[in-house]
Amino acid sequence: MYYAESGDEWKKFNTRDGMGIKLLQKAGIITAIVTQERTKLVARRAEKLTIPELHQGVLDKLSLVREMASRYGLTLSQVAYIGDDI
Repeated sequence: MYYAESGDEWKKFNTRDGMGIKLLQKAGIITAIVTQERTKLVARRAEKLTIPELHQGVLDKLSLVREMASRYGLTLSQVAYIGDDI
């Protein structure tokens, strides 16, 4: 994350992440972004990568992931998660 004196924020996205997401989607894997943040940048990235599930401003991620798993008929052991924060 980069910050300008004007208050603007910039995010750096790795093209390899995008390629990985596209490979998952091609294999029939449902992809999602679940984040506490609320930014137009993340929404644009999700749109560009045609990620069907974008959830911003989420404080209780586990509850949301459980709900999504249930909606798709999955157990939590069938769900993979990659985070960019501790």
